[in-house]
Amino acid sequence: DGIPFRNSTFYYRVYVNNTFGRMSGSNILEVTTNKWENEHNFTVHYVLNQITNFPGLGGVLSGVDYDGEYLWLLSLTEVGGYYDPNTILLTQYDYQQRAIIKSFEYNEITTSPSLAWDGAYLWINYMDTGSHNNKIQKIDSNTGDILATYTPLYGLQDITSDGYSLYLSYYYNLIEHVNADDFFLIETFSNPFGSGANFGIAQREGEIWLSGKGDNQLAILNEQGIHIGVADTDLLSDWNGYNSHLHLCFMDENLVMVKNSRAYVFEIEQSF
Repeated sequence: DGIPFRNSTFYYRVYVNNTFGRMSGSNILEVTTNKWENEHNFTVHYVLNQITNFPGLGGVLSGVDYDGEYLWLLSLTEVGGYYDPNTILLTQYDYQQRAIIKSFEYNEITTSPSLAWDGAYLWINYMDTGSHNNKIQKIDSNTGDILATYTPLYGLQDITSDGYSLYLSYYYNLIEHVNADDFFLIETFSNPFGSGANFGIAQREGEIWLSGKGDNQLAILNEQGIHIGVADTDLLSDWNGYNSHLHLCFMDENLVMVKNSRAYVFEIEQSF
């Protein structure tokens, strides 16, 4: 998929032969290929400085978004077997006061829910382990009522919103941009992590941020899907994405990431 052997190190040494055979070799040259396929497009490089972190409200944190005043946290507690309903807790949370504003509970046969706020409504994605289908539900943030249900493609990992439409991040190297009213497909593009490696997604003006499984950088795309930069944080250096959940959202000028059962708040510093 583009540059072969990305993020790989090679070692080269030159030997000279004459009529008597091979003579001693040169010094060893070490060459590491680019980590990302489109590094020539990079215009931004961010460093994330952790401000604070706090525990979730029980279970695995599997979604986060910000409504302009409070965070919404989505927690999953497994209470049965693979085909039994689990408890999904959707909570509006004042993390500074450690206070629950409101909370809604759902019982779904699911393992990997995720969450988005579009400025008026909440959206929850479920992967139904019984049917192996995804479904997205539009939620009234005042009552918790389910207002509409859509069936996206299989393998949906995370969702986010720009306030008007939704961005859907799939397992199979695909991001869909859809209309929030009728799920009409606006455009599609691929993620830079490759098939099976993408996970969380968050959007702010002009940028789409992605987390990948087992990767220690966040990838940043522009709104046309072109990979334009990365973001670094020490939190990702010890993150095994293949056994963890990592979702993200923007909270005013800060970035929030949930990793397993804790949430982390970061200040975003631009390096170039």
